[in-house]
Amino acid sequence: TGLIFGHYQYDTTLGFEILNVPPVIGVNWLMLVYCVGIILKPLSIGRGVWGEVLFTITGAATLTLFDYV
Repeated sequence: TGLIFGHYQYDTTLGFEILNVPPVIGVNWLMLVYCVGIILKPLSIGRGVWGEVLFTITGAATLTLFDYV
């Protein structure tokens, strides 16, 4: 929608698009989420439900910051 980070425009080198988004972008985000999870895992944010919630929030904030930058 472009409401938060503005409008994206992908180059044609990324291949075909589905709804104006190349599927390779999904693969990119999958790799980013996996890598951030691996990086944050040793931090041992906590155990139990609240530890998982904090882990999720920290991961989401990290990915959002990365996207913003």
